[in-house]
Amino acid sequence: MHRFTLQPYKTPSSRFTCPQCGQHKKFTRYINVETKTHVADHVGKCDRIDKCGYHYTPKQYFEANPHQQPYNYSTASWRPPPPRVIMPSTISMASLQATLKAYEHNYFVQYLLNIFEEETVNRLIEDYHIGTAKRWPGSVIFWQVDRNEKVRTGKIMLYDAVTGKRVKEPYSHIAWVHTLPGVNREIREGSAIPARTSTGTEFNLKQCFFGEHLLQYDTDALVAIVESEKTAVIASGYMPEHCWLAAGGVEGLTFEKCKPLKGRQVLLFPDAGMYDKWEERVRQLRIRLPDVRFGMARYTEGAMPVDEMPNGVDIADWLTGVWGV
Repeated sequence: MHRFTLQPYKTPSSRFTCPQCGQHKKFTRYINVETKTHVADHVGKCDRIDKCGYHYTPKQYFEANPHQQPYNYSTASWRPPPPRVIMPSTISMASLQATLKAYEHNYFVQYLLNIFEEETVNRLIEDYHIGTAKRWPGSVIFWQVDRNEKVRTGKIMLYDAVTGKRVKEPYSHIAWVHTLPGVNREIREGSAIPARTSTGTEFNLKQCFFGEHLLQYDTDALVAIVESEKTAVIASGYMPEHCWLAAGGVEGLTFEKCKPLKGRQVLLFPDAGMYDKWEERVRQLRIRLPDVRFGMARYTEGAMPVDEMPNGVDIADWLTGVWGV
């Protein structure tokens, strides 16, 4: 289909004065066939072919005015312009590395030392880039690093050092690195990260799986996906043969996040009470990502029927023997 055409004659008002010869009602303008609007007043053809011969096409107009050209004229047929790709904003690796310290003040790491040997905890810290923040005393940073080693953002959370449970009183202790005006004020000895990018634009957040960077190291390992970052770390401590990722919540299992799973075998471990919701999500993902082999795990079978478990219980609770949230 042609994108532009000469305006069909309907009444004398559909003909105009020729910009070259000045004859009235002898000039036919080109119109956009979708919007029915003129390209420009001088873009058209004079009806006096022999005596005037003026003919200025849309292609000539847009070649002379490239800033107004939304179309591709390499062929006679119109083709839509390619979609604009906005790259995700990132945070410097130096800022992440500046937080890899002060673990004696990190309550989550202290909790890990209660259930694992120090060697295992050191591996988990290194594998998952677990950072220490001073947003709240004892807080941890779960950095989101993609498979290209680009830091998308970091989730700052606070856990109890003894129970390993999230601190929810007097409010839920969760913050995001990309929203902070200056990381040097929020993270222990961290470098500054502006709320806006260096060009002044808003931070373009595109989250990835927590642990996505691990996909590049063992391409044959089973990929196990859970809801929370804490669960992924603990499960990796018990079953390091799998590549454990976290979706960041029940709504975090998205098509965009799953794109890097191409060609992998993936087993999902939803929290108790969320199995049906994730199973429905997987049905949709299998259609859009046919080269990913998705499976669903009922890891509680043999211990307690999944339907009888309190909502929110996850595989970390099962592995550590702690039931409840």
